[in-house]
Amino acid sequence: MKALKFLSLIMAMFSIGCTSFLLPEPAPANQVYRLGVTQQSIPKSESAVIIRVDRPKASRFLQGKDLIVSLSDQKLASIKQAQWEESIPDMVQNTFVNLLSNSEGLIGVLPSSGVRSDIRISITIKRFEAYFDNGKSNAPLTIVHLSSTLSNASDRAFIGTHDTMKVERSKDNKVSSIVKSINKGNAAAISEIIDWLNAPEVSKKLTSG
Repeated sequence: MKALKFLSLIMAMFSIGCTSFLLPEPAPANQVYRLGVTQQSIPKSESAVIIRVDRPKASRFLQGKDLIVSLSDQKLASIKQAQWEESIPDMVQNTFVNLLSNSEGLIGVLPSSGVRSDIRISITIKRFEAYFDNGKSNAPLTIVHLSSTLSNASDRAFIGTHDTMKVERSKDNKVSSIVKSINKGNAAAISEIIDWLNAPEVSKKLTSG
């Protein structure tokens, strides 16, 4: 118990120390950020496959609305006075469904829609953060790492899996720049997964049943 309390204290100290320099402008009000995606709403083919997009799994630190940063592979913290509009899993899930609207042969639905689907995709969010590899006064890398598993919705029979990680350098260390970079990485990672779904070897499995 003492060790747990000590660990909590260390994490709190780290959080205060590494987030104070990242206050969004203008402070003091809390800032809320949302991810933006481009929807084309392409007309669907008659044989379009309906895919149920389950709510992504994530570690405790990635379950909430905090903007996560790291100064090493072992330490995570959240940016002070800045939050996402939705929880990270909800943002990734909604982005996935929205971007599927750009695909002629695929239709994405949420489990809550009640729409019957033969295929389901489960996503695990491994990283969704800004990594200050050159110190907190320099532009960080933004990292979006997603792992997806495709299966039959009725019997959960395995179809395939795809892992993708997008890393890019933010323009600077301002929160607005970090958000733009994460937004770009998230859209790129999900677009890659959708391209994988549309690949002939996977598409054939989706329509074979």
